[in-house]
Amino acid sequence: MISQRNSVVALQATRQPLHLGFTENDVPQLFCQLDVLRRSEEAEYAYWKEKARWVRFEEIAENVLGRWSKPHVATLMQTALLDLKNLLGTGVILLNVIPTDLAGLSQQIVQSLIDAKYIDDNAIAQKLSWILGLPHFHHHEKRSVTKTASSISLSKQGLHPSPSFVMNTLLQRNDESDNTQEMSAPRLINRKQSSHDMALTEHEESNSPATPPSAKDYNTKLQRKLGRKTEAASILVCPVDFVKEPTLVFVRLENAIELLGMIEIKLYSRFIVLLLGPEELEKQLLQVGRTMATILTDDICREFAYTAKDSDDVMQMMERFMQDTYVIPPSEWDPSIRIEPPSKYTSK
Repeated sequence: MISQRNSVVALQATRQPLHLGFTENDVPQLFCQLDVLRRSEEAEYAYWKEKARWVRFEEIAENVLGRWSKPHVATLMQTALLDLKNLLGTGVILLNVIPTDLAGLSQQIVQSLIDAKYIDDNAIAQKLSWILGLPHFHHHEKRSVTKTASSISLSKQGLHPSPSFVMNTLLQRNDESDNTQEMSAPRLINRKQSSHDMALTEHEESNSPATPPSAKDYNTKLQRKLGRKTEAASILVCPVDFVKEPTLVFVRLENAIELLGMIEIKLYSRFIVLLLGPEELEKQLLQVGRTMATILTDDICREFAYTAKDSDDVMQMMERFMQDTYVIPPSEWDPSIRIEPPSKYTSK
């Protein structure tokens, strides 16, 4: 369970290389993007908003369109490390997944949560599948959130009414409708259904992904700075009002594929990590997401992520990172200070 204790800052230590049967160059570099679920002020549209990215080092999206912080060494909260370790131990680990596209991947993620007994209600499964198909808005893009999000409203997908986290006002107005009460339950209910009943069909109950951006919408300037073998990892922070406890789904694809519209640059995706939890834990989920992204882009831990054969290997990745991490007392450090990357990287 994610806690709300006071935390300290954790800094990554220098590591000695591991010998895992291959050289460092055999494992692709990772571009990591962290998106958080957002909704419009009128609560009419929901979408994924890019909040941070890692090209080896962390960059934070600033309030000005397209402006990023300078790359810096990530400083992490100790509680976020402990929370991530707990979520990896109790969550769902899916290795060597073979999806055809984002819709297929979304179905596998939702089904894994059903199998793990985290989801036991069909309406919740539908909502989550719909959420995973929402459009992703990247920090450099100027396209309209309203225009794009409205094109994939639930009503146009044959699902009515919309989920409570998207249209709270509308649902409050329709509380007397039995159908509305069934489809918009904000919490898990005791009614049990079989996994077969809750499995989402490809065309009926899953939300189709948004229309992907055209080639001109990709961040080609950033892409030119990356190596040809670079792959992508997506961290999806998903605060919602229909779950009570946080959980994590860690997905590694057997073969990297292009998940159209998800990443700001045109890359094949290898990892997807979903952090799902109650709305009141959004800040904690964001810190856990930052921690996960930092681990995946660390040279040593990246090797663990690519070569893991089971959940124990994934936990070993987490243990190795924590073993080589220093902690700074909170009274002796200002967490707003950003640490510049080592000169061996900035001089290139």
